[in-house]
Amino acid sequence: MSGKKIYYLKNLEDPKPLGILDLSQCLEVKIADEEVGSLNSFAICILGRTYYCRAENPQEQEEWMNAILVVKNNVKNSLFYFILF
Repeated sequence: MSGKKIYYLKNLEDPKPLGILDLSQCLEVKIADEEVGSLNSFAICILGRTYYCRAENPQEQEEWMNAILVVKNNVKNSLFYFILF
């Protein structure tokens, strides 16, 4: 994760990302264990598309979700600030 974006790769050796998730457009982050059928899964919902991710353990799942929510809330708050002033 870098700033407001998450870059995803096919594997760690790839020099170029397959795509980029723009967290400024994030609508929701939620646990997705049942949807995916795998423990420690979470969903990142971004304008018209949902990305499913899986962490190694529950602690890592929580850390990822919290980090994404912090970015999402900071973007939301900065847009609110921008609109008011």
